[in-house]
Amino acid sequence: MFLTSHNEASDRHAVLEDDGTSCWLYLTAAGQRTPERDCFVYSPIEPAEELNTEAIREGAPPVLVRSAASKESVIRDAVEADFSFTWSSDGESVAVQRRGVPIAMIARGENRGHSRALAVSGPHGEPWNRALFEQTFGMPDD
Repeated sequence: MFLTSHNEASDRHAVLEDDGTSCWLYLTAAGQRTPERDCFVYSPIEPAEELNTEAIREGAPPVLVRSAASKESVIRDAVEADFSFTWSSDGESVAVQRRGVPIAMIARGENRGHSRALAVSGPHGEPWNRALFEQTFGMPDD
């Protein structure tokens, strides 16, 4: 799966990419196609016992490890039509929704992304932060 969205206000692009082992949200630098920040979204496979360090050295994104996974981490057979993007009013933050429910976000001023797939802070990012979502996007987290 590969979905994109462009924000006119910030001239940034959001990219949602599922490569079969992990799904990530990327936010580009203004006016560019180069990812500036990323956020783990979900795992299309069962979380691994250990990080795929060898594959990461070869350029692959990290798979989710069981010790960091939440109960909501695995989404099998994801369908593009189930996903959408939500932008902040200034276009500096972006969230991805699945069937209308926000599941991951990259928020302005935050060092790492936040995801419902994560139970603990770690190399994949931060666990979901409901208050930050509501503050950043001006909408309830339902």
